[in-house]
Amino acid sequence: SVVALHEGTLLLEEGAEPTPPSMMVDMGVYGAENCSSCHADAFDKPTAETCGTNCHGEMDYGFMFDEIRNEFDTVKAPLDALNIELYKALNKMTAEQKAQFNKFKEYYDALAYDKSKGIHNNELYRGIAEKATAIGTELANGLGIPVPAGEQN
Repeated sequence: SVVALHEGTLLLEEGAEPTPPSMMVDMGVYGAENCSSCHADAFDKPTAETCGTNCHGEMDYGFMFDEIRNEFDTVKAPLDALNIELYKALNKMTAEQKAQFNKFKEYYDALAYDKSKGIHNNELYRGIAEKATAIGTELANGLGIPVPAGEQN
């Protein structure tokens, strides 16, 4: 598996130790035992407001919450488009290309299932997105599929 998942969110790559630059990891907030640091109960999801003032007192870091989530959406949007285009070409793929597509999907699905939108480990989702982009772009190029804007570096 690409990453360890906990209730639909990215935590850490299998066997990896938590490392910076994730702001939550920097503060020692990771792993299931620390969920209540941000998740007061099962029904209230953290927001920029609760993140900014509940954890940091008078220093409002809530803007970072929104920035990370917005960046996640920006990074994922071209992969969403690429996923659709690759699915359309599935019946044209060779066995090797289907294997490559499955690898792309493994990374893409890890992003799609991250309901925290990068908050749990913002550096991890960037790495996964880079892998999905590289694999998906190579596959799309091999199939003659135009790569959605934002995908090619």
